[in-house]
Parts: sequence; C-alpha cells; structure tokens
Amino acid sequence: MYQNIHVVRSKVDSEMVNKFFDDIAITLKDVEASNIVNYDETNLSDDPGVGKFLFKRGTCYPERILNSTKSCTSIMFASTAVGELLLPYVVYKSEGM
Repeated sequence: MYQNIHVVRSKVDSEMVNKFFDDIAITLKDVEASNIVNYDETNLSDDPGVGKFLFKRGTCYPERILNSTKSCTSIMFASTAVGELLLPYVVYKSEGM
C-alpha cells in the first residue's frame, strides 16, 4: 500500500536529515529515555471497499459517491526509547461503552 505525499516533502537530502538528528540530540540531551515516546496511529475500517474501479480515460481525480454506513476505528500504539510498550489507545464512534 502507498501513501501520497507532497513533492516538497519528498525532496529531502542527507544534509537535512543530519541537521534533524543534530537538533534532536540537543533537544533531548537531558531527557531520560523512558520519557521519550514514539506514537503511531493506524485506522481500521469495517468496509475496506473494492480494490478495482473503472473510470473514463484521462480522469485526473476520480470520485466515488457512496451511501455507506461504514465506520472507522483508530488505534494508537506507543513505545518509549527504552523499549517499553504502552497500552494501545482505541478511538471509535459510540454513544456509550
């Protein structure tokens, strides 16, 4: 699976990457590793849809009009720099638990 990104964001050179790591080393200099947390979020859908579509040739931005009741659930995963995994955080639409 792929994700679209802007052209400007894709133009990263080694100098920019090195500067990022130099800056982050200064920022995190006195921070304990157990207080450095990395988060990643994923989205689950109960209606992944169809994998193939048919559109007129030359269509730049195809659109689908759906009358669907699909729902999505977001799950947030996190871990610390020392390898401790935090409990997942689940977000879903509901009026009650």
